[in-house]
Amino acid sequence: MLHGELLKKPDPKVMTDSLHTMGFEVMLWICPYVSPDSPEYRELSSKGYLAKDKNGKDAIIHWWNGHSACYDMTNPDAVNHLKNELTKLQNDFGIDGYKFDGADVGYMQGEYFFYKENANVNDFTEAWAVFALNFPFNELRTSWKLGVTELVQRLGDKNYSWNAVASLIPQMTTAGILGHAYVCPDMIGAGNLRLF
Repeated sequence: MLHGELLKKPDPKVMTDSLHTMGFEVMLWICPYVSPDSPEYRELSSKGYLAKDKNGKDAIIHWWNGHSACYDMTNPDAVNHLKNELTKLQNDFGIDGYKFDGADVGYMQGEYFFYKENANVNDFTEAWAVFALNFPFNELRTSWKLGVTELVQRLGDKNYSWNAVASLIPQMTTAGILGHAYVCPDMIGAGNLRLF
C-alpha cells in the first residue's frame, strides 16, 4: 500500500543505499490520513480500520493538506496493519524511521468515534505517538502524555528570522524540563514564511 510512492522512483533502494553510504539516515514523512479517493481507503474502510463520524460513517477530516479519512489508532488491527506496512518499507527499501505528523487534536473538530470504547481525540493523539515508539528513528509533531519516552518531540515551525533561531535554546530547554529529552525545531528559515 505505502510502497506506491516509493515505487514511482526509478530505484528507491539504490537511492536509500546511496544516502546510507554518505552517512545519512533515511526517514519518511507520514500522517494517519488516507485519501478517500484511493484503493487504500477502500481497503481500510472495508476492514473497519478508520475513525467514524457521529453517523457511523468513515470520518472525513479537514487538515492542512485537504480532506481525508483517518486511521483509527485505537483499533489494534488497524495499528498492526500500519505497523506491517511501515516495517515492510524498512525491510524492502532500507528506511530508517518516520516523521509522524498530523495527528493533532486541533484538526479533529466535531464528534468522532473510535474502536476503543469511550475513546476521544486525546486518546487518538496519544495512540499515534505511542505507535511512533515502535520505530527508534522517530519524530512527532504532537504527543499527549508521553514525556520521558524515547521519542523526538518537535517544536513549532520557526519564522525566518534570527529571533526565531535564538528562541530554540529556551524552547528546547523548556521541553527538556517538561520531560522531552529529544527535541527538534522542524523547519527553520521558512516554516511560517508566507510568500503569497
